[in-house]
Amino acid sequence: MTERFKGPSSMRIDPPGGVSQIVTKAPPRQILDSKRIPSMDAQEDDLNAELLNLEEGTRKRNREFKRRMDAIEQRQKTYKNVLKEETDRRDVEHEEVLRGIKEKLDRAVNAVETKIEDDFSIFHATHIPIPEARMKDMEEDLHHFVHVTVPKAIDECSGIIARKVEKARETFQIENTKVMKREEKIVERFCKHVGQTAQGMEDENASRIAKMHLLRETIVAPEYVDERHEEVQITKMMREIVTIRSMIAKEVKERGEEDCVVLDEMLATQNKLQYSVLENFGAGADDKSKGKGKGKMTKEEREQAEREEAEEKAMLEQMEQAEKEKEEGEGEGEEDGEGEEEGEEGEEGEEGEEGE
Repeated sequence: MTERFKGPSSMRIDPPGGVSQIVTKAPPRQILDSKRIPSMDAQEDDLNAELLNLEEGTRKRNREFKRRMDAIEQRQKTYKNVLKEETDRRDVEHEEVLRGIKEKLDRAVNAVETKIEDDFSIFHATHIPIPEARMKDMEEDLHHFVHVTVPKAIDECSGIIARKVEKARETFQIENTKVMKREEKIVERFCKHVGQTAQGMEDENASRIAKMHLLRETIVAPEYVDERHEEVQITKMMREIVTIRSMIAKEVKERGEEDCVVLDEMLATQNKLQYSVLENFGAGADDKSKGKGKGKMTKEEREQAEREEAEEKAMLEQMEQAEKEKEEGEGEGEEDGEGEEEGEEGEEGEEGEEGE
């Protein structure tokens, strides 16, 4: 039992947040037989076993933490791929819609231009030549009457022709008045037709502009809806990413605090064990044993040891209870998270159907 106390021994101390150190413990000056050595050995073995259990539990929690982090990263990659596919599909559909609208618009513009050209060609080919031919014939008749018939009649007869010329002049004035009135009516009808044509052109231009505005609004409305839907989707995903990051930060903080608590407990246990060994088997063991009557503990010391043991047991029970509650809370949180994800996917599906 006392072989391990014959020579110096070393101990590795891992302080939290510091560099690990190996401490050499001095051997006792004299090894005395004591009935507490078996209990101390048993307690040391229990502590070593407890250290192994704590180390295994820490590794298990680290593996679980790594698994959850990998799952979160996989979900982020999945969301990014889905968002990219939806964006590409939206761009393709948008290009197809614009192509179809452009083709219809080109056909409508060509039809309008063809109709305008046909109307003007019919007007120039049918309505205008008739008045022009009549005016030309009348001008030719007038020119022939003034420059041919009248001079010839004057030359043939002067007296009779003079009266006839006077009568013809009156007739000519009447005819000329009729012709002038007819020409005025033709000009008036032409001006009226020009005004109606210009007004028709203005009306058609205004109607075309209004139709273009309506068509532009019809094109822009789906783009606005798509942009709004994309903004809603991106906002939801960003909020979920922020929530996941906050959960990760909270989990890291809690794990750090738990690891610090475990390391503090391990260090305190090691310090208590070292202090107990040095107190019972160190350099001052002889003086203490003489003063205490050959290694017997007083009543106060026994009560103090019992209180410390009871506090350690209570602390271990609290740690185990806290770990159980934490595991139960994480299980419920994962179930709630899955339920919320399913609800969000259902809402997104309904919004997509309404948009279609």
